[in-house]
Amino acid sequence: MLRYSRVMPMLIALSCSACGSSTVTAQPGELKTLEQESQIRATVATPVMSPNGGTMNGPTTVTMTCSTSGASIYYTIDGTTPSQTSRLYTGPFTLMGDTNVTVKAKAFKRRMTASTIASADFTAVPTTPPPPPLPETPWIAGYYVGYQRYLYPESAVDFSNLTHLIVGRVLPRTDGSLNTALDLDTTTGPTVAKRLATLAHQNGKKALLMLGGAGEAANWVGATSPTNRSKFVQNLITLLNDWGYDGLDLDWEPLTTTDYPSMLAIVQMLRQARPDIILSVPVGWINPNYEVVDSFYLTLTDYVDRINIMSYGMAGPWSGWLSWHSAALKGFSNRTPSTIETSVAAYTRTGIPRQKIGVGAGFYGSCWKGSVTGPDQEVTGSNVIAADNTMSYANILSKYYSATAYRYDTAAESPYLTFPNGGGPLACTFVSYEDERSVYAKGQYIRSQGLGGVIIWTLGQGYLPGNTSNTHPLVREIQRGIAGT
Repeated sequence: MLRYSRVMPMLIALSCSACGSSTVTAQPGELKTLEQESQIRATVATPVMSPNGGTMNGPTTVTMTCSTSGASIYYTIDGTTPSQTSRLYTGPFTLMGDTNVTVKAKAFKRRMTASTIASADFTAVPTTPPPPPLPETPWIAGYYVGYQRYLYPESAVDFSNLTHLIVGRVLPRTDGSLNTALDLDTTTGPTVAKRLATLAHQNGKKALLMLGGAGEAANWVGATSPTNRSKFVQNLITLLNDWGYDGLDLDWEPLTTTDYPSMLAIVQMLRQARPDIILSVPVGWINPNYEVVDSFYLTLTDYVDRINIMSYGMAGPWSGWLSWHSAALKGFSNRTPSTIETSVAAYTRTGIPRQKIGVGAGFYGSCWKGSVTGPDQEVTGSNVIAADNTMSYANILSKYYSATAYRYDTAAESPYLTFPNGGGPLACTFVSYEDERSVYAKGQYIRSQGLGGVIIWTLGQGYLPGNTSNTHPLVREIQRGIAGT
């Protein structure tokens, strides 16, 4: 015979440091539920930063941990309160050490109370101020390329705010000879080039020929080989004299370490053949997460007038990146690492004099399409579908710009347009570009840092023929920024 026994309620004491202690009466089957409820009331541990603030004597790497298993840490570097829309901590990040920064972090976990905020103040050590602006006027050098002649006829070039006109492209051939068609034809190309040199000199400006460009590396290698080197240099000097040019812009992309001896030999030979020649070399922007500038470039500056950083087209849907501006002046983070400030710092750290470093201003933007609608967003499922040529400044203003879509990121000194449902002919969701405000800021930066000037890619893309009051607004604002007016 079975005897019925009544199950008695149990007194259960629950305790946690975050929520205090309490005694409740529960049926045995309710124990798991109560345990879960106590977890809901628990608080996520406060994140721990290392270092926890202090003085920065240069770039400083910050790590974060949270003792609550499975918690996610979100943080800010501008002193604002972090939330789950702030930057997600995925690994150590670097503060550049050039300005004071307040880092705040907060940890979150589902069914738990978010942590208290961890805050750390990082103080930059004052550095030696940069040299004053150069006695020589910094360069404002604009590119004129033959394949954009339809956008920008020779007669439209406004030299009033330029110091140099760079005309191209002349292409090297593997045997040391030259293709002088300027992406037009063998008759029109030379005619246009000579006309532009004449106009530059009539306006008291210098004229350079762009040699090479993207996709011409193999031709550079052949032309500068020991077998062809002397002939190549002689062909270049003859062309400069025949067309009336003052120098060359040596655009070897990409320039690998195996190419360094040939490049150095060419600039030495050019300088010897024509001592008054003006030589400039465009170079790539730097991702400080993994790139450093080779000491070769310091050696190169002994023979060239400018090393110009091509600081445009600096963002894309790349692994580990967040969406970012195409030509940010500042705003570095590990996941948005491309800025003019960090690239300039990388080249000066090698010992290159500031007055020989130029920065770039791209008169075009980038069209993102997908889930991305602005900077600092995850790039999964998004792509940059158009940039140089298609997304010229002129096209952006006429086909994409609207006051409701316009934003300006003061932390990066960069404008952008946001279209959650797509905007313009290509249905872009995020358009990053340069405008008058951003290029003025770049001009101010050049002046404040004592840099060698700016290169503009390209003049034709910023030309506004319908704007009768000012057909070259971006060039004007760069000049104003550099002049400090």
